[in-house]
Amino acid sequence: RLLAAELGAGPLALARAHRAHTARTLLVGTDLPLADVAFSAGFASVRQFAETLREVFDLSPSELRARRARDATHVQPASPGEIDLALPVRGPIDTIGLFGWMRAHAIPGVETGDAGAFARVVRLPGGPAWFEVRRSNDGRLRLRARLTALADLGTLIARVRRLFDLDADPLAVDAALAAHPELAPAVAAVPGVRVPGAVDAAEMLLRAMIGQQISVASARTMQGRLAEALGEVTDVGPTRMTLFPEPAVIAERGLEVLRGPGARMRAIVGAAAALAGGDLE
Repeated sequence: RLLAAELGAGPLALARAHRAHTARTLLVGTDLPLADVAFSAGFASVRQFAETLREVFDLSPSELRARRARDATHVQPASPGEIDLALPVRGPIDTIGLFGWMRAHAIPGVETGDAGAFARVVRLPGGPAWFEVRRSNDGRLRLRARLTALADLGTLIARVRRLFDLDADPLAVDAALAAHPELAPAVAAVPGVRVPGAVDAAEMLLRAMIGQQISVASARTMQGRLAEALGEVTDVGPTRMTLFPEPAVIAERGLEVLRGPGARMRAIVGAAAALAGGDLE
């Protein structure tokens, strides 16, 4: 009832629309076969995929693909097995601030970042995945990814959008902030500021706890040491990288690696144990 009142549609209709828009992104931005697009977007069958796109866009999957622009919005996969597509986003967007934050907090061995790109490995239901988000020459954001299971692509796109806060309404946010005289000059100077999110909630909690009362550089060092000692190495991406350790592993062996006040170390390991055991969601 709340969804219908606020958004004009129920949860099933919203999920269906989300799948349809994911499918449209893949049809326009990749050369994946139609069947792969259907299952990657979360449809149960190719028939359901075709019927939904016809209802939502009044076009068949083949017609949608045929209408795509042959310009910078479409890039061939960089190599076999890679997906490369544009990430739709409402402007303005402060990409300098986003990439700067990602670079400053990147865990050695798990994440890499520079002024215009960020990459990392992450666990998904079908196995490890690697992705890179970069700013293209035309100012747009593009996602390049390699997945163990293609069916995880929709999940990965959703997590990347959350990580970069791409579903924010920057005009509404900036208008609300600029209503305060103390903030108006800063909003005018840097419009479209986003709030970086997380690709994994459990990981984010543990990283935040490790970073308490120490510098960002010290936190990165500790998180990198934890990943190197307890993380799983994967070659799903262009280079070998390490997955951030799962809570169960940190709960079992975290005290072997963590350094600092005993109370904080016990709190981190305790939180990891609660996450692993299902006591904390």
